[in-house]
Amino acid sequence: YAHCFTRGDTPRLTITSHRGADGAAVWYVGGALAESGAAQDETDFIAAAREALATYLPALRQDGLRLAGFLVDRAEAARPGGRRPEGPAIARADNAIAAWPTKLAFAPLLAETIRDEIVAVGVAPNSGDLGPLAAWPHPGFAAPPWDRNLPWR
Repeated sequence: YAHCFTRGDTPRLTITSHRGADGAAVWYVGGALAESGAAQDETDFIAAAREALATYLPALRQDGLRLAGFLVDRAEAARPGGRRPEGPAIARADNAIAAWPTKLAFAPLLAETIRDEIVAVGVAPNSGDLGPLAAWPHPGFAAPPWDRNLPWR
């Protein structure tokens, strides 16, 4: 996991690493590069990604490097004026809580906020034993974008 900052409040690049279904390493690149890429066509975005990688990771050899882009709708809590949330957000409706960490760095604070919310309605935290949940059904997971039919270049 890496963040590359320049001036401004959005990282120039945010990189997380994953494994594809074939076992190959996949870098998921976000940050300002991805945000500006949403307004570009695929060819221009790939060129901008290669240029950014060459600028911020000059020792990275790009021969054999395959890139692809895809659009993602950002899931954030609505804020006045369309601004980004400054921290995690939760919304409660009846006995359900919807949560948005906004960014992974806020995940611990989000967990604390949810804990406080459920304690406020009378649910006491337990020892952390998840054994009672073992019999619950487990949802499936969608294939990540890099394991779908993307136009790799």
